[in-house]
Amino acid sequence: MSEDEAAIVERTPPYYEISDDPSGDRIATVHLSKPLQVVDAMVTTITLHEPTAKDFESMDQGAGDIEQTNRLIAAVARIPYANICTMRGRDWMKVGEALSEMGFSMG
Repeated sequence: MSEDEAAIVERTPPYYEISDDPSGDRIATVHLSKPLQVVDAMVTTITLHEPTAKDFESMDQGAGDIEQTNRLIAAVARIPYANICTMRGRDWMKVGEALSEMGFSMG
């Protein structure tokens, strides 16, 4: 695949998949355009779990809409908040689209 073709594929949905886990909860797997450092590993996909009431409660710790959103993403992805804050903007938008398609708003 040429570099131009790869760029087109990166911008073409689906860059995430939504499914149901065995318990019936919705999950989304988001493909990142740039690997994200998480603890001692670099990840190229993140899995978002269906938010719980506790996950939404984590948003209360945020000072503004963006911080609240990042805290929700951290909770449903089970990735430390500090790592979410380093996510590339376009990947952050993909996460938002996936959460929206799952039926949840990012703020």
